[in-house]
Amino acid sequence: MNNKFKKMEKKKFGDILKVINGYAFKDSDLTKLNSKFPIVRMNNLKSGHLDLTNALCLKTEIVNDLKKFKLQSGDFIFGMSGSLSNYAWVREIDGVCYQNQRVGRLKSTNSDQKFISYLFISDQVQSEILSYAAGAAQLNISSKQIEELVVLIPPIEEQKKIASILTSIDDVIEKNQSQINKLQDLRTSVMNDLLTKGIGHKEFKDSELGRIPKDWEVTKLSKLFEFKNGLNKEKDAFGDGNPIVNYMDVFLNPIIYSDKIYGKVSLSDKEVERFNVIAGDVFFTRTSETVEEIGMSSVILQPENKTTFSGFILRGRPITNSLYQNLSGYIFRSNYIREQIKRTCSYTTRALTNGSLLGEVIIMLPTLNEQKLIFEILDNIDNLILKKNNLVKKYISLKKSLMQDLLTGKVRVSVN
Repeated sequence: MNNKFKKMEKKKFGDILKVINGYAFKDSDLTKLNSKFPIVRMNNLKSGHLDLTNALCLKTEIVNDLKKFKLQSGDFIFGMSGSLSNYAWVREIDGVCYQNQRVGRLKSTNSDQKFISYLFISDQVQSEILSYAAGAAQLNISSKQIEELVVLIPPIEEQKKIASILTSIDDVIEKNQSQINKLQDLRTSVMNDLLTKGIGHKEFKDSELGRIPKDWEVTKLSKLFEFKNGLNKEKDAFGDGNPIVNYMDVFLNPIIYSDKIYGKVSLSDKEVERFNVIAGDVFFTRTSETVEEIGMSSVILQPENKTTFSGFILRGRPITNSLYQNLSGYIFRSNYIREQIKRTCSYTTRALTNGSLLGEVIIMLPTLNEQKLIFEILDNIDNLILKKNNLVKKYISLKKSLMQDLLTGKVRVSVN
């Protein structure tokens, strides 16, 4: 080790920080009325950020008595039960919020606040936390156990430099993620606009779906597809064998690429024949926990030989040439079709639809040439999203590598 660096010291976390526990709010503290004071629970911690969309809120009249649990911008908070890897930094845009029980907060006593938060989420510390919590039905960690953890601590100025380096990478990740979110919103907006109004039309006609371009047609999905339920197999049949299109393959993306199908299943020759997949097949999610997740669609363009599909999805096999294959995964994700599909659902313990009901959904269909133009526009946006996603992955990998080097002392940083 270079002599210009001061020696890193082994210390207990409790020597450099305190773990502040949250408050056990009572039902009588809460309100369903519009409130500006959300409670931060573990399910509000989302990979470094707070998601307060569905947060419970406090009555205005009690917040003055809870100043100890009021969170400030820059606070680092984390889960102490269940999923112990959940964490978030509180930001100014999160506004005024309050810390619930089993949500911990790190408070620096003799160290850099940002440094200790990065140290806390490092692989080595998280591994020790999980080893403490192992063996119980639900994982739990106490403030005392965290404060007893032994860690390597560099001098304070080096802590600040390390925190600055990691923060700069986080800023790049967040900036690019924000751009991805905006591009995704743009894609949704453009898709819904193009698939209902088209490109540059001046003549329109009335239809059962309202005013549509004059050269478009309106038809039912039963005129476009032959529907079939997917394959159901026992659990031990999965893991090896033929490629199988699964629920998440369909849910996540409008186009399924064969090299991204990771599911495998053992099939008989008869099953291969009955549940085969060919280019242009469109899949729809058939059953899920919520109605909002039903009927998400994807098209497969170049499947491997003997690919099949899961019982959680429906296959729509085209019976006409009215659809441009590449666009067909997008077109059924448009809002006006999604709303129709959701109305087909029955619901007991799960939301469910079927091919007969989907066949009654009505679609406005552009000409093939216009479908191709619409696809090119959406594909260009998706390519931008893909590039940004790849960039985010690159910086996440860089951050992980730097955390491993800098927080263990493998690589030291000069503060001069």
